[in-house]
Amino acid sequence: MKSILQNIKYPFIVLCLLTSFAASGKSIIQRTSLYTKNETLFVDVQSKIALTPAVVEALHNGLTLKFTYDFKIKNKSWYRLKSVATLSKVYYLSYHRTIGKYIVSDPVTFEEIECHTLNQAKQSIQTLYDFPLILLSQLSSNGQILLTRFHLSNDNLPLSMNIERYLNNTWDVDSDWYEVALDGL
Repeated sequence: MKSILQNIKYPFIVLCLLTSFAASGKSIIQRTSLYTKNETLFVDVQSKIALTPAVVEALHNGLTLKFTYDFKIKNKSWYRLKSVATLSKVYYLSYHRTIGKYIVSDPVTFEEIECHTLNQAKQSIQTLYDFPLILLSQLSSNGQILLTRFHLSNDNLPLSMNIERYLNNTWDVDSDWYEVALDGL
């Protein structure tokens, strides 16, 4: 072990990079299901949310976190993707130390869910049911796609945490874009 460390020119930088990669908590969109009801296209989303220790620590220290599902419907063509519609579904997650519970709130419906554990709170955010996307009449019959992602919004983070989020991945809980073709609807 000692000889390996002697060969590394900058062991502190290597240690920092390894720590940074180990703290990564990338979330994943596992699947989306599309269906129509009353001439409207709806989506169900199943995701796996991974929160890094830095995010959990901020939550336990009183910071309310804003999580967002982003949806984009785009026309797929050979030269560029043209956006047809962009929608978002927002959830707020907070921890109330006095009652020892996590609160998941929806700012649109004003629904609040009290959870005893962080895993229960994540479970309530990980699954999105019956979310209306667009009227079927607004869709074209050729080559459209639905892009979906889950991310931690910067809107309500303090400036110092926004800077830290851009400098390393200890705050990276965002998923990659998940693509589904809208053909045959």
